[in-house]
Amino acid sequence: MTDEEKEICKKAQEMRLIQAEMSREFPCYIGSSLSITDVLAVLYFSVMKVDPEKPKDPDRDILVLSKGHASPALYAALHLRGYMPKKNLLLHSTLESPVYYHPSAKIPGIEVSTGSLGHGLNFGIGTALAQKQDGRKSRTFVIVGDGELNEGSNWEAIMSAPAFKLGNLVAIVDRNGLQANKRTEDLIPIENLKDKWESFGWRVAVVDGHDVGQLREVLKISGTPQSKPLVVIAKTVRNKGISFQEDQVDAWNLQLSEEDFQRACAEIRGGIRKSSKNAKSQSVVGFKE
Repeated sequence: MTDEEKEICKKAQEMRLIQAEMSREFPCYIGSSLSITDVLAVLYFSVMKVDPEKPKDPDRDILVLSKGHASPALYAALHLRGYMPKKNLLLHSTLESPVYYHPSAKIPGIEVSTGSLGHGLNFGIGTALAQKQDGRKSRTFVIVGDGELNEGSNWEAIMSAPAFKLGNLVAIVDRNGLQANKRTEDLIPIENLKDKWESFGWRVAVVDGHDVGQLREVLKISGTPQSKPLVVIAKTVRNKGISFQEDQVDAWNLQLSEEDFQRACAEIRGGIRKSSKNAKSQSVVGFKE
């Protein structure tokens, strides 16, 4: 592991501790948030060109969290990147804080309010197209949930993006296999995702969504203005980092008890960790141009 990857891992660790604190104070979607923590750590601390001093810089990269219920991970990243004070996060979902269950565009660093699933990728196509037409070198990243792909509007977007030749657009699918309190394949099966996206004309990479090295390698790939958009299918585990809740169908929207909070923090900080019997092993499929 390189020094930069070690630093990213430290940021991801800090993000997980913040999310645990948020879940101790008020209920939140910590499971879905922890599954994308490593993705966001790589984006905000290695890949994306953003500046908290110039949140509206026209040359900035844009991040759209389409699966808006995973906002605690985004808020943690924005705090550590310098966009907001920590007190706002710990008071989330109260009148004393601008931080709510879902991202709000009123907060610097958040490009669009999300929460109603199926709209983020369409918005991302618009921003990527604007970047391209303005001749900018910036990119748009959109994080979608795997269960969210049940929304038909996503497939309209997936079909249209290659037609616009948006090489500056990157979709990231959080493939944790769970949708609310059910498994995705028990509701509306969505596999084979890799073949589906490829058939629509996308460049496809399947990676371990908790391996910062793999994530950095693929997310740093910039397409030419006329190339195909890229989708990264990140195989993740819900509640990654808290073994006693990993990959649990009922560990969705919850509040940590004090005992569970202390136990979770000990694990996140590197204490003795017992692997969840349900934790999924990850596989990697090579990038296809």
